[in-house]
Amino acid sequence: MRRILLIAVIAMCQLVGAQVTVDNIDAGELVRYPVVILKGTAKGNDVICGLDWKHMNRFPNVDGKYTALVELKQGPNMVILQSAESTIKIRLDYRPMTTPYKVRVVYLTASDEDTQYQSPDPKDTDYLAKIDTSLKLLQSFTAESMDRLGYGRKTFALELDDKGKVVVHVTKHTKTGAELRSMEDQALWHMFYQFLEPTYSYDVNKVCAIMAFTRYDVATQKAHGHTALGGGGLGLFGSGSMYTWPASLSDVPKVFGDATVIDPAKSFDDSGLRGTMWASAATTLGAVMHEMGHTFGLPHSNDPLSIMSRGFDHINRMFMQTEPPRKGQTEIYSIKPEDASRWDAFQAARLNVHQWFQADGNSGKKFETATPPTLTIVEGQLVVKAPYGIRVLGAEADGHPSAFYEYRGTPPTELKIKRSELQDKVGTVKVSYYVIDSQGNEVRLVEP
Repeated sequence: MRRILLIAVIAMCQLVGAQVTVDNIDAGELVRYPVVILKGTAKGNDVICGLDWKHMNRFPNVDGKYTALVELKQGPNMVILQSAESTIKIRLDYRPMTTPYKVRVVYLTASDEDTQYQSPDPKDTDYLAKIDTSLKLLQSFTAESMDRLGYGRKTFALELDDKGKVVVHVTKHTKTGAELRSMEDQALWHMFYQFLEPTYSYDVNKVCAIMAFTRYDVATQKAHGHTALGGGGLGLFGSGSMYTWPASLSDVPKVFGDATVIDPAKSFDDSGLRGTMWASAATTLGAVMHEMGHTFGLPHSNDPLSIMSRGFDHINRMFMQTEPPRKGQTEIYSIKPEDASRWDAFQAARLNVHQWFQADGNSGKKFETATPPTLTIVEGQLVVKAPYGIRVLGAEADGHPSAFYEYRGTPPTELKIKRSELQDKVGTVKVSYYVIDSQGNEVRLVEP
């Protein structure tokens, strides 16, 4: 224990008076996911970052501030950061999550097609690298967003192989590509939900499924075999914009800094009407996070920067200091911390107690589900009973701010509260109440 404290003190001393600082994470901190976001100050034009001098990645430093990414190895890591003539090292420890509740990635192919996704670049074929990098970015985005709201770096667990890569289950469907591309988005989601459930039991798995067979028709300028839908155990996504995704951490500043205008006569543009490569990457990666949020039971939000609203269009802002021009503009936007996509307070309170956000599950076991909470309305009062303890109680309605209460200490097992109290906070009488207990069980009651 003394050795660990001594190393942490040494690492902290290296930061004092340095021209490079790390401001968002403490030296010696333990993290449970591999890719860490580092934010701080520097004096050079850029910052290079890595675990050894042979494997360093370069990130821009803008007006004295930078955002860097580093992938940790299991165990203790000495992260090197250099800018101009200043070099610091900071120790971070990585211990993988052990929870049985995981997000698993499935790459869906047609019976008569291979794994190739559509791209204007014939050399752009590495779906494994793009999925590995992109899903780890979403994992680290979530951890950083949760930490900013005071919950620590909580996030979901990905299925990783023995080399630390995201496991991608390539799965061939019996239908041909033409047959799959003829189906509407809702029909695709329902079909694949049933198709995947026997293999990936949704009681411990959330499946992020990407359809390799998505094709963009330049003549009609429509994408077929394309959707972004999520709920229950499945988030389903088209691959039409994978050509814009990063394939490595070193790609991230290039991808989110690429202001190349997409020509819809040649390539699929899913950029939230912004018309550029960086915007397509941001929107489509943000959409993956949004729909996976639905699989975690989250509704839409009225916070314009929430992942569960159109805030997902701006997920790039967590990883950059500036935003390039969009189509038809020339201005570079200087990103403020408060302008980045986020899990809003309402969503984060729920994710904090969600089964998929506990790094080690229920002490290595499944969570208790035998006695879920109950919600009833008796004489104008909301009566809540939860044998495992009440952690979050709230109300929501479309187009209105949500209201909630958290119980972070010893959770009560019974509560009574005037339903008008929650209705007044939401701003409407037609609301949906919900309660989540300490085992992550959620029960809803819609106002009659």
